[in-house]
Amino acid sequence: MSVFKNRSEINFASAKLLHDNDNYPSVAHCAYYSCYQYMMHLWTTKMGKTVEDLKSLCAYKGIGSHTALINEIKIFIESQNNDDKRLFNTLITQLKTLRLNSDYTEETIDFNNSKDCITNSENSIKILKKYQ
Repeated sequence: MSVFKNRSEINFASAKLLHDNDNYPSVAHCAYYSCYQYMMHLWTTKMGKTVEDLKSLCAYKGIGSHTALINEIKIFIESQNNDDKRLFNTLITQLKTLRLNSDYTEETIDFNNSKDCITNSENSIKILKKYQ
């Protein structure tokens, strides 16, 4: 198992545990990073790229690693199934927004937001697993 896939699984389990213990604001962070790390797993295994490749891409395009990786994964999925790409885009965008709100704003993250994070993460990873 790749390091990134292992980290993804740990973060997803952590998100569920945090949710079950009513620690809702922290769920978004773990749920999002579970997806990010699974995308890194695909990037480094299935797509044959490296962390350095991602850094170079970011420097070339002048964008952050999260935006770059999400865009590259969407292109990779779209080349095989446009419906999966559209659904993945919706899920990861919602999850990223919830994570940013949880980490950087005073917005309240409640039970429903937390549950949405877990559901979006789980469904995103289901899509990603089709392409591993």
